[in-house]
Amino acid sequence: MLPHESETELLLDLVGGEVMHVTGFIYSEAMHASGVDWTIQELVGYLKYPKQIIPRIRVEHAGLKDEQYREGILALICRRQIDD
Repeated sequence: MLPHESETELLLDLVGGEVMHVTGFIYSEAMHASGVDWTIQELVGYLKYPKQIIPRIRVEHAGLKDEQYREGILALICRRQIDD
């Protein structure tokens, strides 16, 4: 099951942008220090193994193990960016 589209609002304009792209959102120190620019490859890695992409990040999950779920999230992000 894919996340509801309203849950992906923070993911819009993500590909090709800086990790901290949402004004007013409070990002962790790990995000500040990461220097990551989101590419498809970085997003794939982050969704599967977040701590390998952004060390010291505290996340509630160790990564999304279901490949179809990860692909669905990426497809949604990419589709929304193409549509906008």
